[in-house]
Amino acid sequence: MKTPTCTRLRIGLFAILAGAHVMAPAQPKSQVELVDKPCPETGVRVAVFANGRIEINGSALDVSQLPSTFERLAPAATEVCVHRQDPEAAEPHPNMLKVLDAVIRYRLPISFYRDASFRRRVVFKQ
Repeated sequence: MKTPTCTRLRIGLFAILAGAHVMAPAQPKSQVELVDKPCPETGVRVAVFANGRIEINGSALDVSQLPSTFERLAPAATEVCVHRQDPEAAEPHPNMLKVLDAVIRYRLPISFYRDASFRRRVVFKQ
């Protein structure tokens, strides 16, 4: 003999399980937003390409030159604008991490850009 409590529990469990199949899964919300805000003229533009090539203000740079370049540019730079080619790739090229290390070492403000023309800034939502 089924008890009323057991029946209610089964009905509740059935409703939950049935609802899980009927309801569409929640779509993940984007954690970033792109805004039209170009890198300022006083910013240092750093592009890191998928093959590891680094460009600073449009000129190619060897990874070994990062420390001396940032040391020279840091006093006048208001921020470092960084673009990473193919940001959807699972892993960035190791040179991207070297660029970030240099930015941190010189305690420079950093902003990220989706495009290599440094016009579409990535803004992280909270």
